[in-house]
Amino acid sequence: FNEYIAVEQLSQIPPKSKLRLVHLENKQVLPWRFSENFLRASGWIEKGHESTKYRSFCIKEYDIIYDQSEYDNVRSILSDLHGSDLDISKAYAVYNECLITTFEHYQNKLINQWRSHPTLFKKDDWKEDAKSMHRKWMMECFEKHIKKYEWNKNRTISVVPMIHGTNEKVAWHISQTGFTTVATLDEGWYGKGMYFTSRADYASGYYCQPNNAGENVLLVSYVIPGNIYPVIEEPESINGFKGKPFKNGYQSHFTMVDNE
Repeated sequence: FNEYIAVEQLSQIPPKSKLRLVHLENKQVLPWRFSENFLRASGWIEKGHESTKYRSFCIKEYDIIYDQSEYDNVRSILSDLHGSDLDISKAYAVYNECLITTFEHYQNKLINQWRSHPTLFKKDDWKEDAKSMHRKWMMECFEKHIKKYEWNKNRTISVVPMIHGTNEKVAWHISQTGFTTVATLDEGWYGKGMYFTSRADYASGYYCQPNNAGENVLLVSYVIPGNIYPVIEEPESINGFKGKPFKNGYQSHFTMVDNE
């Protein structure tokens, strides 16, 4: 099975990603923030426009590794996302302070919404569904992914690394302005939003568009799924979510599909 998560709010998309292999409530190390030492490294390149500035750092380019520690981190993230067999030709770190601020603001906003109005923002009415056992199984699968990451322990809002497959031009555009453009590309099989998977191998094989060198491009992004609605309906069935807005009271949809 391959897993999909679609998120509704643009600010749910992790502000820091590593292009083609990327890289809280308390004082622990924030996984979506690079270390100060790395940010002071001399290899960073300024990009973007005045209002959408960001920086990139080439971690690896073919046989040359420019930062071994960050490259090891990239490989570790990919390994957790079923991408240990992928051949990494290039890896870039992308740092966008504006998107990071938006990301962290959304976390705090969602915490307040859950605490103040749980009946509006944190529903669980799927448990009363006639097919609740199937939905429960699907939720348990995603919760296993959440628990793989130590930083989610005792956190109100979970953050998980996920994969987004695209082409090189769009990947750099996302690095500059976020996922706004992606959200409008198609109607969405399981709800209208941005789509991510926890399987790098699947994203590389099915959702990437090779560049002129024949290389697939992956963005590994930190995502805030929020309150998840487990989708078991066929997209084009009468109760399906194809092209439809997200279920009220939920911030993302999650489903599992057979890639056969």
